Amino acid sequence: MNCFKSLIHNRIVVVNDYDEYGYDKHRFDQSGINGFTDSKYNYQGFDTNGIHKETGTEYDAHGYDWDEFDKDGLNRHTRWKFNSSGYDKDGYNEDGFNDIGIHKETGTKFDTDGYDWSKFSKDGLHQETGSKFNKDGYDKDGYHEDGFNDNGCDKDGYDRDGFNEDGYDKDGFHQDDGFNDGGIHKVTGTEYNSDGYDVNGYDKDGYDQMGHNFKGYDKDGRDSEGLDSEGYDKDGRDSEGKSRADDVIEKEKEKEYTDNCVSQTFEQEAETGLHDDYDDD
Repeated sequence: MNCFKSLIHNRIVVVNDYDEYGYDKHRFDQSGINGFTDSKYNYQGFDTNGIHKETGTEYDAHGYDWDEFDKDGLNRHTRWKFNSSGYDKDGYNEDGFNDIGIHKETGTKFDTDGYDWSKFSKDGLHQETGSKFNKDGYDKDGYHEDGFNDNGCDKDGYDRDGFNEDGYDKDGFHQDDGFNDGGIHKVTGTEYNSDGYDVNGYDKDGYDQMGHNFKGYDKDGRDSEGLDSEGYDKDGRDSEGKSRADDVIEKEKEKEYTDNCVSQTFEQEAETGLHDDYDDD
C-alpha cells in the first residue's frame, strides 16, 4: 500500500483508493457495500459512485453532495468553500494542497513558488523566516534548533539523556543497569558491574545482593527465613518449631496408621467375602 507520512499531522495517509481494510474514503468496499451501514448506501443515502438514492444525482434533496458541498462549492456547515478541516470541494486547502501534501497546480509536494504545505523549500528554508526554522522554531522535519522534537527526541530517536524509547544509548547499553544485550557492562567492560554483579544480579559465586543464589539459598544453604532445603533452621527445627526427630517420629506414626488402615480394610473384605467375585474371575 502506498502511503505518505505527514510531518505536520504525524499520521499515515493512504494514497491509493482503498485502505488496508479494503475501504475507500467514503467507507465503501470494492463490492460497493458501505462499512458503516452494511448496505449499498451510506448514512446520507449515497452509493459507492456518489449518487443519491432519492434524487438520482450527486446531490441530496437539500442540494449537498456526499462531502456536504453544494453545487457552488459551499460547505453545508461552514457556509464557505472550505470545510471544518480546511479543505474545499476538491479536497484542497487554502494553499492548494490536499491532505497528502500534493499541490493542485504542480501535482508535486511543492507549490508554484517551490514551497511545500508547511512552507519549506526543497533546501529546507522557510518561506516566511528565510531560515531553516519556521516562526515557531521548527525545521522541515519538526525539530527545534537544539535538535529535539516535541517528544524530546533527536532525529536518531534518542532523548536528551542519550537513550531511545527502549532505554538503550547509542552504544547499546541500557539506562537502568548499564548492561548491553550481551551482558557486558558499560563502565567495567566485563560481565560484572562496579559492585560485582552481572546483568541478572548475581556475583561471580552466583549470589545476589541479599546473599542468595538462584534457588534462594545463601552460602550456608539457608533461605531468607533461615531454613535449609529440608525446611529446618540452624537449631534443627522446622517452621512449626518441631525438631527433625519429632518429624521422623510423626512420619513413622502416620505410616503405621496408614498401614493399619490398609490391613483392616483387607481383613474386613476377607470376612465379608467381598473378593469372592474377583476370585471366580
